[in-house]
Amino acid sequence: MSIQKLPPQSIEAEKATLGCLLLKSDLIETSSMIFEDDFILPSHRIIFRSIQSVIRKNLPVDILTVSQQLMSENLLENVGGASYISSLPDNIPTTNNYSSYVEIVKECALRRKLIEVANNIIAESYDRNIELEEIIDKVEQEILQVTAFDYKEKFHFLKDIILDILNDMETRKKSETAYTGIPSGYPTLDKITSGFEKGDLIIIAARPSVGKTTFALNLALNMAMNFDKIVGFFSLEMSAKMLGYKIISRTAKISVNQIRKGDIVFADIQKLVDAVSLIFEKKIIFDEASSLTLFDIKQRARRLKSKYGLDAIFVDYLQLISPPLNSKIENRVQIVSDISKGLKQLAKELEIPVIACAQLSRAPEKREDKRPQLSDLRESGSIEQDADFVGFLYREDYYKSKKNENVDQESKNVTEFIIGKQRLGRRGDIIKFKFYEDYSYFEEMAEQNVD
Repeated sequence: MSIQKLPPQSIEAEKATLGCLLLKSDLIETSSMIFEDDFILPSHRIIFRSIQSVIRKNLPVDILTVSQQLMSENLLENVGGASYISSLPDNIPTTNNYSSYVEIVKECALRRKLIEVANNIIAESYDRNIELEEIIDKVEQEILQVTAFDYKEKFHFLKDIILDILNDMETRKKSETAYTGIPSGYPTLDKITSGFEKGDLIIIAARPSVGKTTFALNLALNMAMNFDKIVGFFSLEMSAKMLGYKIISRTAKISVNQIRKGDIVFADIQKLVDAVSLIFEKKIIFDEASSLTLFDIKQRARRLKSKYGLDAIFVDYLQLISPPLNSKIENRVQIVSDISKGLKQLAKELEIPVIACAQLSRAPEKREDKRPQLSDLRESGSIEQDADFVGFLYREDYYKSKKNENVDQESKNVTEFIIGKQRLGRRGDIIKFKFYEDYSYFEEMAEQNVD
């Protein structure tokens, strides 16, 4: 005979929490946040909801006002009547223990949630009609949300959003930076974008050999070196060691080939030592697997976020992401569309910017003006729709060298970064960079025609 186990609960802690709120309602705004679903008893959920209603009406919270609120909703008798409400504060020695009561309630709620997730895992694992990857993906997402105490209200009143924005403005006014997102380390680009925002999908697109990998690496290094950000870099094209060569070369301003060959002149040894000391402890985490599906990237990104706390993710490059195993979709445009949607969802889920490189089609080479356009995104699918920001890299000498035309020294290696799309800003601005290919280094030029 099996014994039915009671779900984790502490009725006394729930009573104590509600009692504290009846005595001192401003506790609800403290860091020990608690939500309606954290209570196991329906009556306690109703009482908590009524306390919130009284607060929203700007009324004092006490036994009388909460009882009146419950009575107006015909719920007073459902929770045990006025006598039960009156009894809640009776056994509370001090409201100073409120945080401890809340922690007990939240721990029990977390355990119940984990049990619920585990039961769902068991049920879905028995269902052979559900793909294994789909189950694992869902499990990791749910476990991450539960263990991160992801109890977030889904609805936001306009007034709360406005207050949040005003607080942000005030904070930025008092601080030294005006950026709302993670800075790229390039002043003109940051002035236009205000940094890369949490939850945004950023696309950096170019034709092959223009320098999109190197540009992305420069952004990642700037974030890690200048702003102490933790960056994940999924490289589907180059090995982590090759990227390491580029990083050392870029920081030391020594040719990549010299470093690879060990051909370092005496005068450059100190530069190399200084560069290594600058970047040695910076947190850029590379994943160099050459064949990753979107599922793999999401799975690994969640683990990185959980273990190290990611601030941004780079993916190089989007079209190299493999379709799902046993996928029946043969349309390449649909596959790329699913990938771009998935990367956008990942950015929102982990609340970080995802910066993905993308390859352009040959369409620019067929036009007189070779500057890229959104329609040039190769197998674009819904990339331009899903992306919050799209930047194109364009080098005039790239096309001139193909035609064996002379390139004047002034325009040689000048790279334009063209803002093709910006969801919360203007588009069409062009930022000019000097590309030092030997050093894998993009330097923002001093003179810019950007207001």
